[in-house]
Amino acid sequence: RDEVVISNKEMNAYFAPACGGALFELDFRPICFNLSNVLRRREETYHKTIRESSQAGKAGGAQPQSIHDRVHFKEEGLQDKLFYDTYERYSFLDHFLGPQTTLEQFKQSAQEECGEFLDHPYELEKPAKPRSGQPFTLRLKRAGVVKEGNQAHPVTIRKSFAISPDKAEIEAHYTITNDGQEEMSGWWGVEFNFTMLAGDAKDRYYYSPDHKINPAHLRSEGELKKVKTFGMRDDWFRFQL
Repeated sequence: RDEVVISNKEMNAYFAPACGGALFELDFRPICFNLSNVLRRREETYHKTIRESSQAGKAGGAQPQSIHDRVHFKEEGLQDKLFYDTYERYSFLDHFLGPQTTLEQFKQSAQEECGEFLDHPYELEKPAKPRSGQPFTLRLKRAGVVKEGNQAHPVTIRKSFAISPDKAEIEAHYTITNDGQEEMSGWWGVEFNFTMLAGDAKDRYYYSPDHKINPAHLRSEGELKKVKTFGMRDDWFRFQL
């Protein structure tokens, strides 16, 4: 499938129209850093060992194990963190969520998906050659369906990305159109997946001028409302997203 690579002196941005029209790699070139170096959670062979060890611990009264059979973990409760993703963890992924969706469900990749947009193909509009010094614009479109109860609404998402010719900047614009005759309501959201590689480091953290985030380290979780600006900072490499 066709992919799109847009590059300037500050960054490389890689888009996959066939996979949700998503951004699957974002490189900050001055420090050779890939902000999208994120893994999809897949089942691994050693997960079976974690589950079996957990079940053996709950059962109790089992036969003593030899030193060759014992399994030691550096962290408790690993069996409760074995969730698997049904799609690649890219960015600018478009969700239509069930109205009862919680953060915990989303964290476990167990949320209700009401739309046909998340990892489905988008049409790529042939880009026009930008004028010198002007942003390059990438336009993507998908016509799909959003379910609301027993109804299926035809919906079109158009999203465009304007990429600066000389800065590490991407500006995204969305237009969502209800193509049907019936009024509809729902939860729409955009998913991003970025990393700064150090979840517990004090010099890499979330920030928002609108809120005091505590804890702010990158391995933390939480919900914020009425947010105008949100980002991640790396004081070690001295840059922010």
